[in-house]
This record gives sequence, C-alpha cells and structure tokens, in this order.
Amino acid sequence: MVAKTALITGISGQDGAYLARALLARGYRVVGAFRRTSGISVGRLEELGISGEVELVDMSCLKQAISATCSTSSSLMKFTISRRRVPRNGLS
Repeated sequence: MVAKTALITGISGQDGAYLARALLARGYRVVGAFRRTSGISVGRLEELGISGEVELVDMSCLKQAISATCSTSSSLMKFTISRRRVPRNGLS
C-alpha cells in the first residue's frame, strides 16, 4: 500500500512543523514547501527530530512539488498553514 502524501506550505514554522510530525506519525509521506525569498530554516524540524523524514521543495516550483507528490496510486492532501492552532500532541 502506498502512503498518503501531504503537501504542507509553511512547514518551517511552528504550526507546519507540528503538523508534519503528526502526519508522519500517521504514516504519511510529507512534502514541505518553502519560499525561496525567505530561505529554509529547518530548526523546528530538527528540534522535533523529523528533518530527515520531510522532503523540502521550493514554493516557486510548486508545480514540481505537486507532481512529485501525486501519482495514480497516491492521494494529495494539502494543508495551508496560516493562523490556525495545531495541538502539540498532534491532530485532534
């Protein structure tokens, strides 16, 4: 069985990092998009011990990121992180 894939924009922020950890714990493949202008800071991902488990892509290449996450046997779930609260213990 192919793992579901989640594309998270804002993965380097607190909410995005905790969401990534929760999805990884549920067996998802996680792809994180970041803005080239701001660079990528993996500090939070490293703090959570998941930096090596997340695939990072430049948001300017979002079409490429979507292509990398989609296939005929997987589904794409897009989570856009704005000012929403993600519980520290994962998804509720």
